[in-house]
Amino acid sequence: MIDNYIRKIPLGRFGTPMDVANLFVFLASDESAFITGTEIVIDGGQICQE
Repeated sequence: MIDNYIRKIPLGRFGTPMDVANLFVFLASDESAFITGTEIVIDGGQICQE
């Protein structure tokens, strides 16, 4: 069952806490200063498969 689910994720793996933490670090940095009011999906591309 898990293997079938992972096949639906284009990156081929489950996300990790570090994947989410990396986004938080980016959003807290000056590099994201021009980003406002958006939803960012962290799903390894899975939403593109539905």
